[in-house]
Amino acid sequence: MFTENWKILMEEEIKNIISQNKEMEPAVFALSFRLENLPVSQIATQIKYLQKSKEKLPSYYNACAIIPPLAYEQSSSESAANHKHFEGKLAIDLTCGLGVDSLHFSKHFEKVISVEKNKTLCEIAQHNFRLMNVENVTLIHDTAEHFMKEYKGTKADLIYVDPSRRDESGDRVFLPEMLQPNLDTLLPILKKHAASVVIKMSPLYDVHAARLQFKGLSEIQIISVKGECKEVLLIIKSGEQSSENCPIRIFCDAYGVQELNYYFEKPSIKNKQKEDNPLDVSTFLYMYEPDVAFYKSRTVPSLFEKYYSKVKGRLNTEDGFFFSNERLSDFPGRVYEIRQPMLFNPRAVRAFLKKEKIQQIMIHQRNFINGVKEIRNRLKVKDGGSFTLICTSMPEGSRVAILAKRI
Repeated sequence: MFTENWKILMEEEIKNIISQNKEMEPAVFALSFRLENLPVSQIATQIKYLQKSKEKLPSYYNACAIIPPLAYEQSSSESAANHKHFEGKLAIDLTCGLGVDSLHFSKHFEKVISVEKNKTLCEIAQHNFRLMNVENVTLIHDTAEHFMKEYKGTKADLIYVDPSRRDESGDRVFLPEMLQPNLDTLLPILKKHAASVVIKMSPLYDVHAARLQFKGLSEIQIISVKGECKEVLLIIKSGEQSSENCPIRIFCDAYGVQELNYYFEKPSIKNKQKEDNPLDVSTFLYMYEPDVAFYKSRTVPSLFEKYYSKVKGRLNTEDGFFFSNERLSDFPGRVYEIRQPMLFNPRAVRAFLKKEKIQQIMIHQRNFINGVKEIRNRLKVKDGGSFTLICTSMPEGSRVAILAKRI
């Protein structure tokens, strides 16, 4: 679809049809216009992806941009891109794609050079930038490797690369030498031409593997949007030597404020000593579950040690929940009011819920042997309601179910 025929979407008549019908159900549009002499299927697909982009890519939606389906699925969200805090005179984006990151950089750098190896996608990105009145981004059709080999320009403040993490068979890959472009061979060249190199990795990427796979790391950044880990950024700065435990910075924005920024200079990655006295959940009023980014980076203990050191409470496990009698404001995660903790015995829990006339309940588990679906089947309850049953394990091995209400 997005090969030689994509330019038909630029025709004035087609643009007007898309703009006037971009809120219509794509299938309804296709049926309504099926007798017209129009590329109905292509237009319906554009309407579909414009609607999908309304929240993820609002600038593209408002501009009625052209959005190839695969490029949309692989692109960053604008909200995630907005957490990239870099600025300067020149940024080079070696993997333009749909151009979401280049669009963001254009607001913080005097000039952006954006490289895209797919000719069609390069032309579409250029077209979309014109629609959005972006004038300081130069699009170049080339591979990242060839562009950097021939680059003779001034030293960039930032070189950004978002490598493909799938091989030719479509399987996921993680090692630097298996990514496209090949970071193992490309990285030494990038360091020569930029003050900072930023590599975007998959949200599934183990941040601690980065220390082994990439030499010279200055910082690791984790971006979380609406409680979901979106991006892992590896920062390499020229002239800086990496330490065994390079700093970790976490950005998240799902908890009532625009952005929360947490910095761990020496994050703890070793298991803490278990406390001698067992944890009695019944003595606490509140339970806290930090944002997923803290679990991913193994900084949950560091979060409470550094940012909530005056709060009395306990973690049930290093990657578990925090219990306290204090109500924390602006906490980066979920906060629950504990109503009734109990040992996890399906028959007893089922009887308790029946007694309380709770037929619908949300189920959440962490560090628990049973999955949510299995727990729900054993308790014979439906999903929904205002209460949450949280299933977790204690350090001594006991399993508990906590009736709670999110606040």
